[in-house]
Amino acid sequence: FFFLNRRATTEIYTEQIVGSVRCVQETDKHMMVEFEESASERVASFISIDFRQVIRAFVFQAKDWLERHGNVLKSMGDKELQAIKKEIEDYKEKLKENPSKIEALKEMLNIVSDIKNSSMRMEFRIADVVEKFRTLKMYNQDVNPQLMTDAFSLEEKWKELVRQAKIKDLRLVTIKNHYAKLTKDETEAFKGQIRQLYKTYKEKGPGAEETPLDKGLEQIGYYKQILQDYNKKKDDLVLAEKLFNLEISSFPELVSIEDENKKLENLYNVYRDVRNTMSELSNMLWSKLDLSQLLSNRDKFERMRRKMGHEFADSITYASTFKKISDKIQEFIESVPLIEKLKAGSITDRHWEKLMKETGKTFEINLKTITLEQVFALELQNYSDKVDEIVTEANNEAKNETELNKIEQAWKTLLFDLGMYKKGNENKSWVLKGVDEVKLILEDQLTNLQQVASSRYISALVTRLRPVSYTHLRAHETPEHLVCRLLLEKKK
Repeated sequence: FFFLNRRATTEIYTEQIVGSVRCVQETDKHMMVEFEESASERVASFISIDFRQVIRAFVFQAKDWLERHGNVLKSMGDKELQAIKKEIEDYKEKLKENPSKIEALKEMLNIVSDIKNSSMRMEFRIADVVEKFRTLKMYNQDVNPQLMTDAFSLEEKWKELVRQAKIKDLRLVTIKNHYAKLTKDETEAFKGQIRQLYKTYKEKGPGAEETPLDKGLEQIGYYKQILQDYNKKKDDLVLAEKLFNLEISSFPELVSIEDENKKLENLYNVYRDVRNTMSELSNMLWSKLDLSQLLSNRDKFERMRRKMGHEFADSITYASTFKKISDKIQEFIESVPLIEKLKAGSITDRHWEKLMKETGKTFEINLKTITLEQVFALELQNYSDKVDEIVTEANNEAKNETELNKIEQAWKTLLFDLGMYKKGNENKSWVLKGVDEVKLILEDQLTNLQQVASSRYISALVTRLRPVSYTHLRAHETPEHLVCRLLLEKKK
């Protein structure tokens, strides 16, 4: 309980000391009555009780409480007393200086202002210290007489310091008027700089319609630093105006730029995320393309765009920047299904060449080294119809090629049932024992070849189709006893 509490008020300790003193006084009074009216011993039935030792112990404890409370109060009072004395002495030393330059003058005026503004607070502190030492004196606590003198003289010392501060302020009137004029001129010049900055920011800043997104992203950081420097300059000028008792200036253009730049920074943070994500995706090889990752980022970008739209879509100030970022996201969103089609389709080098010709972009075609960056560069979202056309062409060509491969492979694996043709006892030649099944296969393949030949996507396979079709037609028109020889030649 008896510890130094920095937040405790003098009233708390005063109440505790008064309570302790009253306790001691009441105890003495009862002791006197006890000694006057009765003996030191009292007999109750067969028991004899001596109260003197109990009363002395109680009185000793009450005096101990009083001393402990007094020590705490004295420690707190002494500590605060020394702190106030040091502040007063420090202020007095600073007031002795004679400023001749603007910075020194500002510092001196700050000191004078601090003394004036802190007068009420200091008076409360001094009153608290005086009350502490008055309480200690009232209850006859052992206190160094010099501390008592210092405590009761604090109020006069502070009043003297305030008087010196006012005199110093009056002596600085001439130099204050000189620098007040300079401050006015400097403030007007600074306002002109802000107006020019505002004009440049609106016409060429990150929110301007013609500013590219990458450049705007760089400008956000640039203007952020500029605003920090301008705000520091503004604060210095406002402080000087206060010190020289000038009308406080306002800087609405600076506030407007700062507010707009903060909101644009939120927009450009979205663009930075989009750009960084696309940069990471761009390094992905086409051969190892993860479509699920593209789809996931597409959904994420769409959520980001909707969130931006709630805040900025209807704002005239931020509409152009929002639209540019929204368009960038839309380009990615529209390119994803086209990339998905290309990846799922039967695209060959020839189709990539055709796609580059349509888009006007070129790069080295190597399906093992093509990256998503090269695919993004084609700007597929601007050629969705051409992409669909080329993918359809590639898929149909792949289908035709599969049919040709199937026909060619069928003859490579087909087994013929042959027998020796004899004339008398003389072996003449090998002949097919039965050609009905072979002719049926031949007719089915001719039908398929006709379908392939009639396809609008056969041009890339014409050189393969012609010899196969020619051989099948010859076999179909050849008499049965020569079919074996013709097909065997094809089988070879």
